Amino acid sequence: MKTWKKTLAWPTLFALALALGATAQGRGRGRGHDRGEDRGWGRHFDQHEREEIHHWQDEHRDDPPRGFRERDRLPRGLESRLRVGVVLEPELRQRIRPVPRGLLILLAPAPRRYRYVVIGDHVCLVDRGYRVEDVLHLELNF
Repeated sequence: MKTWKKTLAWPTLFALALALGATAQGRGRGRGHDRGEDRGWGRHFDQHEREEIHHWQDEHRDDPPRGFRERDRLPRGLESRLRVGVVLEPELRQRIRPVPRGLLILLAPAPRRYRYVVIGDHVCLVDRGYRVEDVLHLELNF
């Protein structure tokens, strides 16, 4: 009788583990949960961050930092390839600049394995594999 119980115990535990794993995968892959958020499949700029970024933008309109200057803007062909969910092409990776410190402190900490970058006049959240999680377009020069 003990052999029968041992024989069924491992497959049952394995099936249970698979079921729990499938349930966890459907909850946003764990990104963004450090802040108590469940936003679907990933982390995005929230309304407060967007407002803070646009306020920062207004303060730096006359003297934009590196990455936000006129000469840093992306050509149309490259700008159209900067979208949520895509992996950055080498041409776009070469244009990555660090987010200015004054702007970075306004943003929530990036989830593990992610970072904020500036590409052209865009603030982006990218993962280690250069997949774009979110993009916020800024225009400092009018």
